Amino acid sequence: MPLPPYIHEELKQKERYQTVYARDNGSAAAPTAGLHFTRELLEQLEGKGIEIANVTLHVGIGTFRPVKEETVEAHQMHSEHYYIKQEDADKINEAKKKGKRVIAVRNYFL
Repeated sequence: MPLPPYIHEELKQKERYQTVYARDNGSAAAPTAGLHFTRELLEQLEGKGIEIANVTLHVGIGTFRPVKEETVEAHQMHSEHYYIKQEDADKINEAKKKGKRVIAVRNYFL
């Protein structure tokens, strides 16, 4: 598993470097943005009426490629793909229609 450049030591327990909501293999990047979410925290959020919608994002290896071009527009990125069920897309769209906040965390939307 590729790691972000700010992690300088080898992982002794690789399974701990995964989110509690991960389901599908395929992303090239470690899910650092969501590591602080625990099952208990997600349950507390739901208990407060916050709806959670699942979005799977498979980050490409290009995310680790440094930008060396003069302009960011000239930087070539690898493709990435995502998956979202219609019911989850509907939750997000409905929240936006109602003016509610939509907070994205890699592979998850709150």
